[in-house]
Amino acid sequence: MDMISACSQPERFYLTLPTIKYEGEIQELTDMRNKESGKLTSLQDACEQFRKANASAACSEERSQFLSDLAEASNRFITLMREVGNVVIYYTRMQDKARALRRECEDFVLARKHEGEELVQGMQGLAVNNEPKRGASPPPSYDQI
Repeated sequence: MDMISACSQPERFYLTLPTIKYEGEIQELTDMRNKESGKLTSLQDACEQFRKANASAACSEERSQFLSDLAEASNRFITLMREVGNVVIYYTRMQDKARALRRECEDFVLARKHEGEELVQGMQGLAVNNEPKRGASPPPSYDQI
């Protein structure tokens, strides 16, 4: 473009002047934009494939089934832990009651043992006191009365 024709169309002159000066950079930017648009297109394609894959009924159903199974297992585990806690409390109480019952039984057995020993000693004392003396006559029998 020559200067005379550029002066006749001033807006074209101003547009062509920077273009000539930065033509290498403009070409580089254009190439970069083309590369980026190619990457953008491939990224959009990959995104669309991902959406289609995740939107499929089988995959979605599998995922929801897995999540429901996981939730059920979690609920069962929590219930089991609560029940284990209740069982521990129950057996602790039972153990305390068993110890108390054992002490009561031991006390009962010891008391009966002492009571039996006292009865034996009392009977032996009666037997010694009621023993006939050597020169005395035996007590009368019921036939003699």
